[in-house]
Amino acid sequence: MSDTKMKKPRILPRKKKHKLLAAIDSKLKGAHVVDEVEVLGDKYKMRTLDPSEEAWADQHVRGDNFYQTARNRRAPYVAASLIALWEEPDEENPEGRWVPVEELFAPDTDDLEKYEEMLLQDETLHSNWIRSEVFEWLTDKDKHGPYVQELFAFYITLENRRNEALEHLDPLSRSHRTGE
Repeated sequence: MSDTKMKKPRILPRKKKHKLLAAIDSKLKGAHVVDEVEVLGDKYKMRTLDPSEEAWADQHVRGDNFYQTARNRRAPYVAASLIALWEEPDEENPEGRWVPVEELFAPDTDDLEKYEEMLLQDETLHSNWIRSEVFEWLTDKDKHGPYVQELFAFYITLENRRNEALEHLDPLSRSHRTGE
């Protein structure tokens, strides 16, 4: 065994996007359906997922058969789609406010500066870390089962609303074949 220390991989800063890539991204921006729901007296704000977020959720689905897989799909999808929870008014916050999941699941670490620097350099790493924290909270001893079931049902209604809206849009791609 070598006593030399392994070097940590260097996280490079994000490269500035080319204007063509930025233009494509801007066309797709805002394609989420966002809404609020109340479950057992608590208010949640959720949104539909993009393909990369769905891929993250699918990676966290566990099950040996169709029934288990379908049932275990709920928590990862809720974790990825949850945006914020409503904080009721109090002395500190007389009007109440939506608390983003990034604030709810802030890291508990002594070396916060190093952590923030690392995550700020990689948006995907930060998003996946937050989703993982939400997922872990939702699946903790299955005590959030009733919440997860209701929130997943709400997520499905958001997906249905997005699909209905997309049916009324122009096709996302058109054929440029000649002679037609």
